[in-house]
Amino acid sequence: MNPLKPIVICLCAALFYCFDYMVQVTPSVISSQLMLHFHLNASGLGILGASFLIPYCLLQLPAGLIVQRYGARRILSFSAFLSALGLYLFAISTHLSLAIGGRVLLGLSASCSFVSALYLVSQWFSPKYFAILAGTLQFLVCIGSIIGLAPIAHTLQHQPWQSIIIKMAIMAF
Repeated sequence: MNPLKPIVICLCAALFYCFDYMVQVTPSVISSQLMLHFHLNASGLGILGASFLIPYCLLQLPAGLIVQRYGARRILSFSAFLSALGLYLFAISTHLSLAIGGRVLLGLSASCSFVSALYLVSQWFSPKYFAILAGTLQFLVCIGSIIGLAPIAHTLQHQPWQSIIIKMAIMAF
């Protein structure tokens, strides 16, 4: 067996989780545009943000069972599809309800990506490395947050937020 295979497999899952976290923080960069587009006040923007986090938190435990039953490859593939669909719905939405639906799909996708990445680490590496690799995974999430904030804020000066989100959907697909 190729010694790089476990690293490549787990890195792919970690990068998808990093991408999902970047997707999570993106509305904070485009908040003023979202408020104008959907005619929101601060509470409406909070509801939009919570529409990602609530499904993310609620699916954590069931996601572990789903990943064990169907395998990380299938779940990560389905999660990437859900992420692309959620981003697309969010980008084309003209009503808040459709945007919330897109964010719900993104939250579901992110919960499966985190659990799948941890599952792959536990399958491909010795248990003595689990803590350091789980910590590394969380570190990558912080990098995803930075990637989600700085370059998107810069790109937002030249492109509308919808085109940025569409490009993210293409990346997910």
